[in-house]
Amino acid sequence: MRRLKGHSSSILCCAAASGDGSAAGLVSGGEDGRVCVFDLRGSNEASQKYSFFDGLPVPSVCYNPVDMNLVYAAAGSSIYCFDLRLVRRMFLHVIAKHTINADDINQLAVNRKATFLAASDDSGETKILDLKNNRTFKTLRGHTNICSAVQFHPLRPWELVTGGLDSKMIKWDFNRGKQLAALDLGCVSDASKQIFNPPFVHALACPQREISGELGRTVAVARGDGGTDVYDLNGPAKRDPSQGLARKCSLDVDQGGHTAPVSHVNFASFDESGRTVISGGNDSSIKIWDWTACELKLSLNHNRKVNWMTTRASSSDNLIVADTSKFLRVYSVPV
Repeated sequence: MRRLKGHSSSILCCAAASGDGSAAGLVSGGEDGRVCVFDLRGSNEASQKYSFFDGLPVPSVCYNPVDMNLVYAAAGSSIYCFDLRLVRRMFLHVIAKHTINADDINQLAVNRKATFLAASDDSGETKILDLKNNRTFKTLRGHTNICSAVQFHPLRPWELVTGGLDSKMIKWDFNRGKQLAALDLGCVSDASKQIFNPPFVHALACPQREISGELGRTVAVARGDGGTDVYDLNGPAKRDPSQGLARKCSLDVDQGGHTAPVSHVNFASFDESGRTVISGGNDSSIKIWDWTACELKLSLNHNRKVNWMTTRASSSDNLIVADTSKFLRVYSVPV
């Protein structure tokens, strides 16, 4: 296991550059108000940094999927854009700043064509930023508590899904600002099998690779009651939004899952089939699942509460974990 250095306190988020196994870029954001950039082919030290967010923590970072030289970071209610080619004495240079959210941002997501960016925040709203025209495209209001997570639909360009601390997951047509489906996890969670915590939505994940068919239209949900669910984003095919979404599987303590809230979840980029889901929890463990079989493949004792995870399409250095320490930990998970 490698340890990457660059932060001075807890690391809140991380994102790996997408592409084949040769893509070695990694970016992270921390409680120290710092963004760090790493090249996994070289040193364990950050190659570039940025730390001028007025001391605000950085809870989310992501790459532009069309141009991996562009990185977005959230701090407070603002979105920052960096060009990794513009570096001054190892420090990054901000090329754009957008303050369109009403409250602190929790997660950023960019659609596959890099035309829109979504930012979910503490007010319960999700703002959609038009990246071509640099303006607010839409405001989505559906949660009664913090909107903690957002992901674009992998296959439908005008759809996305949000999750919040109201235990709800909502699928949207963000072009029209209309709810297509809403699901209250408090009504579907099996409380008899889970730890005594509400099923808050702590994180959402969709496959990062292009996968055709049913496996490519899924969303994984990290729940506050210790469970990890996988849903079909296209079902059920009904006009009534209250009908919710179709759950494909629930991965909980009965299958060897978490004994504390699940803090993050990810589809493994190193599995081209889309069958591998990775969950990390407040119980300091990481679980690697074949969700199609509802089967635990591997359990890792991480020794720290997991804040965020990202994966690479590689046979080595393919799982990167941000936790409550000041180091990023890099695992080589068997493919």
